[in-house]
Amino acid sequence: MDAVFAGGPANQGHFAYTKMKFTLHYRLQEDTVEIIRIKLSRVLLMNDSSFPWIVLVPEREGVQEVYELNSEDRFVLIEEIAAASEIIRQLYLPDKINIGALGNLVPSCIYT
Repeated sequence: MDAVFAGGPANQGHFAYTKMKFTLHYRLQEDTVEIIRIKLSRVLLMNDSSFPWIVLVPEREGVQEVYELNSEDRFVLIEEIAAASEIIRQLYLPDKINIGALGNLVPSCIYT
C-alpha cells in the first residue's frame, strides 16, 4: 500500500492515502451483488437467501484491517455500519444484528 504519514507529530501513525484504483476481490465479485457505493465503502449483498447479509468493503487498496484506515475513514466506516444496521433493522426487524470483520478467505477489510 502506498501511504505517507500525514501532518506532524500529532498525526504519527495516521495514514494519508495516495490515489490508487480499488479492485474488489474476485471472491466477493462472485459471491455478492453490488447494491451501492457510498462515501467510503462498496455495499454488497451476499448471494444467500437464508438471511439478509450486507457486506461493506472500504474502497482503500491494500487495506486489510480497520487500524490501517486513517482516523477519518475509521469514523466514516463506523457511521456507514450504523446506517446499514438501521436499514436492516427497519426492513427485517431482527432480534439481533451481528457486526463483524471477515477476512479468512478474502484479504480485504470487510464488515458485515
